[in-house]
Amino acid sequence: MSDVKSVNHAVEHESAGPYRRPRAASPGQGPTAVDGMPADACAGVRQEIERRLREPDQWAPATLLPPSAFSDELATDRDFERLEDPNARTGRHADAVHFRLMSSCAGWKTRPTASEFYDAVRATRPTARQRAIVSAWGREATFFEILEAWAQRAYTDRELVRALHLAGFDCGERIREINRWAKYSR
Repeated sequence: MSDVKSVNHAVEHESAGPYRRPRAASPGQGPTAVDGMPADACAGVRQEIERRLREPDQWAPATLLPPSAFSDELATDRDFERLEDPNARTGRHADAVHFRLMSSCAGWKTRPTASEFYDAVRATRPTARQRAIVSAWGREATFFEILEAWAQRAYTDRELVRALHLAGFDCGERIREINRWAKYSR
């Protein structure tokens, strides 16, 4: 426990900031004491920091995989039955899309509809409003809502990703979630 506290303390007090890689020591220079910690404890802290830096950086910019990495098949009846209420509206009027957009776009002059979203996801040359609708969906919908809308046949995985690309979507954590979905969508 104290090692973790030491690492966190050292990272938080690194002059480059808590989310940046610490500066490398000069060649031939070993670890030095930090805030009165003995040099051997400091070496352990530095090793832990280096180990953490070898892991994928969660603050690094994420890149959305190409649409071809995702399935282009609609949800099957079995997927729908497993994930959805049988009374849910589907396709152009999908309930998951309707409820999320009504909630998240409440401040818009004209709230987007599920039907507008349906068209925006399929647009080959989206308008600024269509790009904004797709981006709002990408940012605001929970991962479950994204899956739920797919089960309600609002889009295929590939259609959604293509629309996000065309919208210039850049929400890093959501991109990572969607990219992880690619390996299960084929």
